[in-house]
Amino acid sequence: MDRVAATVQLRRWVTDIEIQAVIGARMARCTWAEIGTGAGTTKQGAYNRWGKMIDRYEAAGLLPSEGAAASPAG
Repeated sequence: MDRVAATVQLRRWVTDIEIQAVIGARMARCTWAEIGTGAGTTKQGAYNRWGKMIDRYEAAGLLPSEGAAASPAG
């Protein structure tokens, strides 16, 4: 059971790091296409995975949205 618990915790940490990387990329004005390429997917795949969360952060003023592509078209 210790291995299972450790694996679950590791997955949570990796997910947190992944989200932080996407936030950093958006703050650096990377497009969804660039993020998708980095994640090994398409721009639509990247937006589907993280876009709604990032949109909420931008709408709340927690991330800059001006000049950054906020949709999968960017």
